[in-house]
Amino acid sequence: MIIIGHWKEWYDISPRRWLFLEAGEAKTAIDSHHAQISHAIKRWVKIGHEIEEGEDIENAIKDLSGTHVSHLEPDRDKEKGKLGTINGISNWHEFTWPETGENTGYICTRALPEFGNWNKISHCQIDKITKSRTFGKPTPIYTTHTQPSKSWTVPLTSRKGNFFNKIVP
Repeated sequence: MIIIGHWKEWYDISPRRWLFLEAGEAKTAIDSHHAQISHAIKRWVKIGHEIEEGEDIENAIKDLSGTHVSHLEPDRDKEKGKLGTINGISNWHEFTWPETGENTGYICTRALPEFGNWNKISHCQIDKITKSRTFGKPTPIYTTHTQPSKSWTVPLTSRKGNFFNKIVP
């Protein structure tokens, strides 16, 4: 969660909200897409192919709608010093990184999405957890992603009220 707070500086991406949901329980469209990928790989093996390298995975899922595939090798040469843990983090499932207002610079968390009081993690707490370690922008090795042969469309659900006003604490 601390690294995500650097995304604006490193990639010009502003993370607004991060929700942790139990994986594979079909709570999101991503779970559905993940299930399709998993099924395609299992089918690929069942019809006689083997998965021995990344290219085999690419071949197994290349015909899935809206699926881009790229080989990503994380930069693991960084210092591996021990880091502390944010107390209570395993109980929190919603995270935000406000860029405006009184909570700018904090990581705000709570146990349930859109319900309950916010826990605010300050710069001082983050420094204590990270033991004042500095984080540099990762430099992973990656290949250009493939282009899907078909697009993946997801119907958007409508919601009353202004959802974006509820995201930022």
